[in-house]
Amino acid sequence: MSPVKSIDIRKLHFDPENPRLSEVEELDRSDEDAIGKALWRLLAADEIVMSITSAGHFFQHEPLMVEERKDGDFIVIEGNRRLLAAKAIADEKFRKKIGAAQFEAFESVTTALRNELEKLPCIVSKRKELWQFVGFKHVNGPKPWGSFSKAEFIANVHEEYQVSLKDVAQQIGDRHTTVQRLYRGWCVLRQAETWKVFDREQRVPKRFAFSHLYTGIEYPNFMKFLGLDNKVNYESRNPVPKEKKEELGQICIWLYGRKEPPPEIKPLITSQNPDLSDLETALGKPAGIKALRAGLSLSVARDASLGDKRLFDDAMALAVRALKDATGVYPTGAQGTLDEIEAAETAYKLSGSIVDGLERIRKGEKGRGARSSTE
Repeated sequence: MSPVKSIDIRKLHFDPENPRLSEVEELDRSDEDAIGKALWRLLAADEIVMSITSAGHFFQHEPLMVEERKDGDFIVIEGNRRLLAAKAIADEKFRKKIGAAQFEAFESVTTALRNELEKLPCIVSKRKELWQFVGFKHVNGPKPWGSFSKAEFIANVHEEYQVSLKDVAQQIGDRHTTVQRLYRGWCVLRQAETWKVFDREQRVPKRFAFSHLYTGIEYPNFMKFLGLDNKVNYESRNPVPKEKKEELGQICIWLYGRKEPPPEIKPLITSQNPDLSDLETALGKPAGIKALRAGLSLSVARDASLGDKRLFDDAMALAVRALKDATGVYPTGAQGTLDEIEAAETAYKLSGSIVDGLERIRKGEKGRGARSSTE
């Protein structure tokens, strides 16, 4: 480990390659103030500001990890949140630029603290030598990034440094194929954007729920619809075959919707559970896929894929469960009102109608169907 050095805060710069910045649209990464403003929104640096101002000093035992630039300044690879907090405390003009001026913790900043923050403890290294530490901390460690930021970090390490996904996972302590699944999802997304069948900026939800995509493509029906390898070749940079380009665009629109061109298309997925599993069910049969392509609701597409037999079995199971629940509580919960009696009679008539119909089916009768519930 390199020795800790005290470096002038004015020579320390935010990392324009910080994976968290991938969550910010239309960001000029060459603009230090713009990056600071974005990071202030993303990183909850106000917590660090409060800690530093309350303690009255910077945390010397936790140095920043930096890489030296050609001009002699430094890029902070690990510790951007602490750098952001320190810059905001030390520089009133900077805090105004990033929209942090109103934070009340700045009112307690002392001259002694500002003087201390003129230099910060740093360890100088190379980005390539720091990825294991950063990955352990933010991908599989105590301060995790969002799923898309994790995926972008993994992709950069794998493709730029030529580190196998297996080695990445081993180095950061991942034992649940999270690294492989995140990378595969990132590659599928890259294909969709390269083929111009999806544009993240045209999604309908404000937040990009990357987990919908990387989780969904692990499901069997998603895989079949997109032509993904059943053997799950996680190392493939182009997992979706070219002939499934249109299907990939459809999946992305069903997951995230589309603003342009009009009319706006709303996403089918509003919450991962149960919507993602319902979409998986709908993709299981041609009838379900046809309903999805026709713009029908997710519930209609799911039911079309299930078919009448499955729907009947599920409905009967729910009915039996509900009646068992009612049987268990009616001695104490029922009041014998006319409404309760009418509801019980309707349930009785409906069940009788179904029994009659099932008996006719079993006997092979093709005549009149089940008796009406109003008989």
